[in-house]
Amino acid sequence: MLNVLIKDDDVLFVHGMKKYLTEIFASEYHQKISFLPKFNSESVTVADIIIIQLCKGECYTCFSEFKFRSKSIIIGVLGGRTEPIPSLPHCINDIQFIARDTSLEDIRHCIVTAWELHQSVGWELRKKSCGTCRHKILSPQQYRIMTRLYRGEPIPHIAAELAISTKSIFSHKYYMMNKFNLTTDYELVTFLSKFVEKNKRNSEVGGFFNY
Repeated sequence: MLNVLIKDDDVLFVHGMKKYLTEIFASEYHQKISFLPKFNSESVTVADIIIIQLCKGECYTCFSEFKFRSKSIIIGVLGGRTEPIPSLPHCINDIQFIARDTSLEDIRHCIVTAWELHQSVGWELRKKSCGTCRHKILSPQQYRIMTRLYRGEPIPHIAAELAISTKSIFSHKYYMMNKFNLTTDYELVTFLSKFVEKNKRNSEVGGFFNY
């Protein structure tokens, strides 16, 4: 029995993926699948396959739950095109990406290829110390500014509250979007909402909404 963990907000996508994975592993490997109900460090530890939804820019950040991963393959589901991403965090440096609109044939190929590599003789998860990981973070000032932008506070109000110029706020915003390869305000808000979620799950994010 294989343990599969799917973390995705799209209920229809999750339902379809469960059906498709069940069919793939029944026909290709004569194996049954059990789907884990929650995404947390415990489920990550026992999962054989993890499929996780990622917004643009999120793949540059820390995934604390994956520190406990020992044997699973990871498939990252992106909203747009999949492009080569340099310098991934250590915990997901072997991730395989698919776009949400990837064809069923290509999804099958991605999963089967990753699984067979995972099962090959000599394969092992090469763990590296979190202390040497180069995942991208925000400075405390960027946290403060982005928190307020996410809440919808007007820029003049933020500038007055933090005693900086409006120009500085725009500069920080541009730098942050460039740092995480974000191109629109929608991508920025979506990215920041994931920080909200991570902050609730993981105190290591550093009190993102406490500045």
